Amino acid sequence: MLIVEMILVVGVFSIISEIFIFDPLIFNKFRRQAVIIPSLLMLFMIGGLLTYGLNFWSILIIAMTIFRLFNMLRIRKSRMHYDYLLSSTRSTSLALIAAQLLITGLYIFYAREVSPHVSRTGVVESLILLQLIFSFVLLVSCYRNIRKTKPLLLKSNVNDSQLPTLSICIPARNETGDLEDCLAEIVAIDYPKLEIIVLDDCSQGKYTSDTIKSFAHSGVRFIPGVPPKKHWLAKNWAYSQLLQEASGEYILFCGVDVRFSADSLRKIMQLLLQKDKSMMSIMPDYNDAKFQIRLIQAMRYFWELAPPRRYFNRPPVLSTCWVCKTDDLKKIGGFNAATRTIVPESFFARTFVKKDKYSFMRSNGQLGVRDFKKLSEQRNTFIRVRYPQLHKKPQLVFILSFMELILWVAPFILLFIGLDVLRTGDLFWDLNAVTCVLLITSYIVVTISAFGKKYLVTSLVFPVAIVVDVVLMHVSMYEYEMSVVSWKSRNVCIPTMHFTPSPSRN
Repeated sequence: MLIVEMILVVGVFSIISEIFIFDPLIFNKFRRQAVIIPSLLMLFMIGGLLTYGLNFWSILIIAMTIFRLFNMLRIRKSRMHYDYLLSSTRSTSLALIAAQLLITGLYIFYAREVSPHVSRTGVVESLILLQLIFSFVLLVSCYRNIRKTKPLLLKSNVNDSQLPTLSICIPARNETGDLEDCLAEIVAIDYPKLEIIVLDDCSQGKYTSDTIKSFAHSGVRFIPGVPPKKHWLAKNWAYSQLLQEASGEYILFCGVDVRFSADSLRKIMQLLLQKDKSMMSIMPDYNDAKFQIRLIQAMRYFWELAPPRRYFNRPPVLSTCWVCKTDDLKKIGGFNAATRTIVPESFFARTFVKKDKYSFMRSNGQLGVRDFKKLSEQRNTFIRVRYPQLHKKPQLVFILSFMELILWVAPFILLFIGLDVLRTGDLFWDLNAVTCVLLITSYIVVTISAFGKKYLVTSLVFPVAIVVDVVLMHVSMYEYEMSVVSWKSRNVCIPTMHFTPSPSRN
């Protein structure tokens, strides 16, 4: 018990010294030096817990302490502007300290139970029931979302005179052969009122601009990009320039890795008019995706399609291909309203869904929209969007990682080791097995909807996909906070994280 008491004393002093840092006078002048004391105390606390012995509670406390250490490192590095650094790190510290005090209290309570074996069994059984309820709700939500996002049968063909004018806009920077392949398919589209605009976003070298200009005879309009304004994300600034140049009643944004069939745009616009929406985001087909791409991309789709997002005003959205009514987009502020938002489409979708003017559709082999993004680009996209989606808060990374591992990975671990090890009955083993089946079924539904039935085997690696998701989530957090996250060779950390740029980070 002496070790436990020492750990508690050290933990209390680490909390006091950590809170002491956020005094305005100390934080302003001595924050880099002040973090040393709480950091050393936290390291001593981790060492004490490892010496005392590991269990569920101690592992959880150690994990929280590591996140508190990471927050101290953020202060030590001081890459952000002062006001943002103070508010961000302080809120993270207070949230993690409060959670750690709660967990420590529960740890002490269960450690002092007269019958710790009974309490441990009760916790496991309660957790199994929670996992079962959550997996059932997830499957119902997934089935409902998959059904709602399937393209409707078009009631009638719309003649050319009834179709609205459409501007398809593509930002391009330092592109490869994908740009030529993309434009070759777009100019072959039979949409009658189509304007094609490609912006050369200050590319290095002449390949990108020369490729765009080579399609001028096919109606492709070349726009020379202007360097982004201060506090603007480069991609959002490129979109804003394209929006100002577009003359169509509707505007469609996509990347150079997107491909369209000859009648794709006609079907998309007919569907948009039939549903009477102002904005639609389209999930492309990945019929030829490699296993590694399916592992990363399927989890990204899983997050968009499985949870009941609409109940939290967070509709599913993808930046791959989306179309919006031009006037409505300008009325809500255009990209001026989302200068630093990593996924500006999500901001627009949340605005339109309140008026029931937003829809998310899967191409599903009917709309003819395909994506050929490479594995490295899929990984980079995941890292670029994941941490900002969690509001750039380490505490949310911790909470989400904990939930994923406890609710989605733990059932498979319990199934593997056998619940008899934890002294639970056969009934709870059966309930745990049902949970695993429900989780895999949800993942199968999403995987098949994205990649087709021939990739059914991919769905069986759901626990692996979750672990990869958790790892990449932490990589995203680390690179945003401590390294560099780039989009088209531009550092997006400076506007997104309110960093003070230095010559090494430009």
